[in-house]
Amino acid sequence: MESRLSDKKILLICPKFFNYHKEIIYALEQMGAHVDYFDERPSNTAVGKALLRINKSLIAHKILSYYKNIVETISRNSYKYDYILIVKAEAIPKDVIKHLRKLNPDAKIIIELWDSISNNAQAEEKLGLVDKVFSFDRNDCTKYNMNFRPLFYIDKYNEVSKQNVKTQYDLLFVGTVHSDRYKVLKNMEKKLVSNGYKVFYYMYLPSKMLYYVRKYILRQFPGSSKSDFKFKSIGQDEVLSLVSKSKVILDIQHPHQTGLTMRTVEMLGANKKIITTNSDIKSYDFYIESNIQVVDRAISNLDMSFFESDYVPVKNEIKQAYSLESWLLELLF
Repeated sequence: MESRLSDKKILLICPKFFNYHKEIIYALEQMGAHVDYFDERPSNTAVGKALLRINKSLIAHKILSYYKNIVETISRNSYKYDYILIVKAEAIPKDVIKHLRKLNPDAKIIIELWDSISNNAQAEEKLGLVDKVFSFDRNDCTKYNMNFRPLFYIDKYNEVSKQNVKTQYDLLFVGTVHSDRYKVLKNMEKKLVSNGYKVFYYMYLPSKMLYYVRKYILRQFPGSSKSDFKFKSIGQDEVLSLVSKSKVILDIQHPHQTGLTMRTVEMLGANKKIITTNSDIKSYDFYIESNIQVVDRAISNLDMSFFESDYVPVKNEIKQAYSLESWLLELLF
């Protein structure tokens, strides 16, 4: 694998999202590439992210100024890129992609979407400007003629699969509380606790203000208290530790999304059982009924016996296909 990217120059434009950008950079460098990295978003504050999604025009000047600096930096390079990988494509303007093409006429430009178009409408207008587009969402791939590629797990999750850690939690959830997740989480917790199972949730919100808005204005968190939520994002090492001590991981995909979440694929890497609301998981080659239980969002069809059986290992060649290295090689080649 290293020889295929040896001495290749790669421009990576990717959001800062739980340090996945660092993992991608490290994996590319381990395969012999030279990587220049820029954040895809000009701002990572809660307000900045919200404005980017809700009304991009309000921060248009900031976006243009941010990308002008990036283009000027790239223009000073003494070399051309072999690959330009743009992840998410939410903030980057169309004209910047066109300019990158002019600066690097021989580069292969790839867009990779790890969010559905319904949650990232800004990406749609850019799809025809690049050589290849990949998405983790099977429905989007059919609708927009994109290449289907599920997400990945990093090596640290594969290391979890080799550990022998005593189970402390029957069910674990770690994630941002969006859409109807709080309701689903509380329904699940009520059923499990009443049957004697131990549950651990790390329910994250970007700010306390968002909590107050969603509880008192949008009425999305009935019966909740501020102490139910965490307002500091959890570190990757802490997530790994929690996963290693848990028997089953709960996954709740966005209602408008059919693609598998990163967390789902990571649990394949970690050899952990999953309960998920995403029925599309049954169409994947790693689906084994004793490892994965699909529930509705009301948790009305939860089978408690799922917690009593052990994980059944997936064939190594199937598991390896979802590693970060395999993901990168499929995108680039």
